[in-house]
Amino acid sequence: MLESGTVIKTEDSNAFVEVAGSGCKTCAAKAFCTGGEKRIVQAENTIGAKTGDKVTLEIPQKSFYLSLTFIFLIPIVLLCGGFLVFNRLLGEAVSGLIGLFLLILWFVILRWIDKRQKNNIRLRPKIVQTIETDEQG
Repeated sequence: MLESGTVIKTEDSNAFVEVAGSGCKTCAAKAFCTGGEKRIVQAENTIGAKTGDKVTLEIPQKSFYLSLTFIFLIPIVLLCGGFLVFNRLLGEAVSGLIGLFLLILWFVILRWIDKRQKNNIRLRPKIVQTIETDEQG
């Protein structure tokens, strides 16, 4: 998935890019996103983009689908599954609490996964090109 944006800061081989969400228009999960139209994305900067450059980012499909699975699918399965499985054994109130406990536990595990995968180059967006703008006016 390609996304365009503006580099707002660089650090070592990384750049922080403000993206306008142009790729969001066709995204199946756009209704679930928060943060409005603009987001800050940390991307691998192997082409040497500088602050203020307009760039194109490539976001790996694998990263996109893993995010959808971890953030949406697994929590829904844990909450509903926990409720349905324990409902027959322990009743509604207790099974609802167990479902919530499983949900909270998953988000703690997800936070741990996020910290471990933060530097995984295969899952991070990468700047693939700078976009030439017409500076002559």
